[in-house]
Amino acid sequence: MFTPEINSDAHVAVEQRRTTDNALTQQYDSYKVQAVVNEINGLDHSGAVHLGTPAIFGMNFQTVFDRRELPFSDGMAGGYLAGGVTPDRC
Repeated sequence: MFTPEINSDAHVAVEQRRTTDNALTQQYDSYKVQAVVNEINGLDHSGAVHLGTPAIFGMNFQTVFDRRELPFSDGMAGGYLAGGVTPDRC
């Protein structure tokens, strides 16, 4: 199972945390998708070691969550409407 912390990458500056930038959050999700594809192909998450294909897979997409939470990123409005209880478009 490959579940890195979203802001764990030392190459991302503090002011550009993935949870505050939609593009970086999408990049993070793509890393996890590639890890699952590697596992489907019978490799470890990095694609370097042959382990066999797991019987169960799991995945979540941080982009969907952060798009709802961020009031504004990458020129797009986000967040919640109607007093914080109705999600906007995604």
